[in-house]
Amino acid sequence: MVVRWIYGDQPVALNGVLPMNTNTSLCGFNVTPVANGVLIQFPEPYAGEPDTLITPELIEYVAEADHENVYLDFSTVESVGSVQIAKMVRLYKSMQKKKGLLFLLHVHPAVYDVLEVTRLNTLFGVSRAG
Repeated sequence: MVVRWIYGDQPVALNGVLPMNTNTSLCGFNVTPVANGVLIQFPEPYAGEPDTLITPELIEYVAEADHENVYLDFSTVESVGSVQIAKMVRLYKSMQKKKGLLFLLHVHPAVYDVLEVTRLNTLFGVSRAG
């Protein structure tokens, strides 16, 4: 599998983001170890409630877990607000302390537009939907 990213202003191709073990669950999220980190999937479509996408449990898990990189599957997320943006920045800072990277997968156009306007697309690895 080849995944094409925009990381900052640079297009990047990463290979080998393949599940290594079976999925586990973390407060409703599917967590799958991958070759160079962990893939976290949001199982339900995000309805826009401020505390239901990136929860305190997810932030704590990312901060404490020993993963090189964290990949968040945003395929069920069609919009984000200021609360979620602030939480994404917290996740980014947590990964930065560990010398890891935060990637957002399958980002819908409306979410990408928010990331672009706030220039957060220069901090995260971003893979657009479609």
